[in-house]
Amino acid sequence: MQKIPGITREEEEQNLKETIEVAEQKVTGVRQNVAQLKKELHAMQEEFDTADKEMQALWHNTDDMFRHVSQELARAIQARKKPYFGRIDFTDKKSGKKESYYIGRSVIAKNPAEPMVIDWRAPIAGIYYGSSLGDMTYSVKGEGRYEVHLSRKRTYEIEDDRLKVQLLGRGFAWLDTGTVESLMDAAVFVQTVQNRQDVIISAPEEVAYHMGWLTKAQLLAAAAQYQNAPYGAHLRAVAEDKLVFERELHD
Repeated sequence: MQKIPGITREEEEQNLKETIEVAEQKVTGVRQNVAQLKKELHAMQEEFDTADKEMQALWHNTDDMFRHVSQELARAIQARKKPYFGRIDFTDKKSGKKESYYIGRSVIAKNPAEPMVIDWRAPIAGIYYGSSLGDMTYSVKGEGRYEVHLSRKRTYEIEDDRLKVQLLGRGFAWLDTGTVESLMDAAVFVQTVQNRQDVIISAPEEVAYHMGWLTKAQLLAAAAQYQNAPYGAHLRAVAEDKLVFERELHD
C-alpha cells in the first residue's frame, strides 16, 4: 500500500533526499548502458563491412538503441536535477482510498507499481492543473472516469538538491489567480481584510521602507502625493509608527 508523504518541511526535505537517491541510481544505470553500447558500436566499426548485410542490420539496430538510451540518459539527468515540481493529495470517492503523488517531467520509481514521481502527462496528473481544490474528475483511456476529492496541491522549486520554498503556517492565505473567477475571489478576499481591519495589504512603499530602501522622509514624501486619500494616510501612519502591527514588526 502506498505511504502518504508527510507535509512538514522536514518531511518534505527527507522525501526529496530519498527521491534524489533513486534518481541518481537511474542515471548511473543508464549511463552504464550508454557506455556499453558505445563500446559495441566502436568494436563493430572496426570490423564493419558494407557488403555484409547482417552486419549492417546489427549496426543500425545497435545505433538506434544507442540513440534511444542516450535520450533516456538526458531525461534521467534532468529528473535527477529537478525530480518534481508538484504534488497532489486526494481521496478516491468510490473506494475512499487516500493517495498522494509527486509530479515531474518523467517517472522516478524503485518499484514501477508504486512510483515516487509520476510523469506530468499521466491522466491523474491532470487534476494538478485545476484552479482549485475539492471534487474533480479525470479519465483513463480504456478504464473510464474517476471521481476524486483533491485536498492538497503543492508547487515546488528545487535548486542544488534543496527545496526553495517556505511552507506557510497559520496567519497566511495563499490565493490562486489563474482564472477570472479565482482572481475575483482573491480581490474580494483582499477587499474584505482591508475593510474590516482598516489596513492596506502589500503597499509597495511600505515594503520598501521596511526593507531599508526608503527613508522616513522619502516615505512621507510619497504619502504627500496622495494628499488625504486613505492610501496616503496609511503611508503616513507607517512612517510615524502608528500601526500596532508595525510596532511589533520593529520590535
